[in-house]
Amino acid sequence: MELHHSPRCYNGQIFPVSINFKNKGVDKYGLHLSVTAHIEGHSLKTKWNKDSEYSRFYNSDDLMETNGLSENTLYVFLPMLEDLPFIGQREKKELKIELRYNYLIDNNDEMAIEHLEKFTVPVFEQFKLQFNISPALNSVIPSIFNANPANLEMSDGKLPSLPIHERIWRSTCNIRNISNDSLKILGNYKLDVKPVTQNAEVKLTELLNDQEEEVVLKSRTGASHPVKFRFSSHCLQGHLKRSINVEIYLSFAYELQNDRGIGILDKYEKLVWKGSLPHLDPRLLVNMIKLDNDTENGDSKLFEMQYILENPTNRIFQFSSSLGTSENFKIFNYKNQSNFLLMPYMKQVIRFKYELVSVADVATDGSRQTERSVKLPDFKVYDLNYKVYLNNLVVCDSLKLGKNGIYYIEPVDD
Repeated sequence: MELHHSPRCYNGQIFPVSINFKNKGVDKYGLHLSVTAHIEGHSLKTKWNKDSEYSRFYNSDDLMETNGLSENTLYVFLPMLEDLPFIGQREKKELKIELRYNYLIDNNDEMAIEHLEKFTVPVFEQFKLQFNISPALNSVIPSIFNANPANLEMSDGKLPSLPIHERIWRSTCNIRNISNDSLKILGNYKLDVKPVTQNAEVKLTELLNDQEEEVVLKSRTGASHPVKFRFSSHCLQGHLKRSINVEIYLSFAYELQNDRGIGILDKYEKLVWKGSLPHLDPRLLVNMIKLDNDTENGDSKLFEMQYILENPTNRIFQFSSSLGTSENFKIFNYKNQSNFLLMPYMKQVIRFKYELVSVADVATDGSRQTERSVKLPDFKVYDLNYKVYLNNLVVCDSLKLGKNGIYYIEPVDD
């Protein structure tokens, strides 16, 4: 009897074990196999030779003649487990398999020779998921002065007493291969966005990835693949919540590149984020738009900065804004400070026109310049009643929030 399998297995994997027999004797044999598989005290499901039914047992249909071969594949279905070690960590978790096989001389149950084979395989985590979430620009605050039923949430055919605002969130889950094998992601993404808060609703609105894309993530390269999507959140009529708690699950199909041609399609599923989304407090969104500008190389250096204040409540807020100067940008409509009111259920956009005059290079991969970054002038909004500054929330890919403020980022051409 010969066993062949990978020296390691991974979280949630369908793990194949090749089990081959050769009859070196003169008698004919029948073959009965049985298996048990465990991990962390859990009994695992198994299949034989891609049968449609789960089974611990396999009986050969034919007698093994002298020098005859019986080639079989056992499939062990590992569950998705939490806190599995990465390759290289000292902590160890193992898949334990016990294989019993009986040789039945002339297929006679009373003339059986029984053997027991035990072996273990270490189990590792194969992916590391990094999740990022930020507001999107297209959140909706229906006006309290607009009585059009098409713009308001309806309940039993009646207009609600207050507008129901909806916030849109843009999210990215970066998938990184941390295994010792090359893994091919095969798409088939499924996102399950669940509200934990009662009387609230969240809904996936857009998946930006191709469901049939194929991406190979080689081992130990640090390369990652982003899954980008958007979802909405709102409270049900009559139930205003200051925040909405959310859980987000991601699943996708993948395969190992070194599965010896067996062609197993695996599925990875994980809780990628669990957190609270602010829903009722006013907020300050920051957006940048590149403006058309005729230059020698066609690269515009003019930008419109948009600072969008949202007030989804029935209160009137008093704010004071201030804008700092910058050596990196020329500000055309500079205004140092202003006081203003933000009315209930309203958005207000404050616009500035900038021209980029200098930029710094930043190497992000340790070997070459991949991005240029420059710090924006500091724009601050102060709540005169609550004595707090509003946080700047970036809503576009060309801006990043750093320790000292907001930075404009653009890639460097190779």
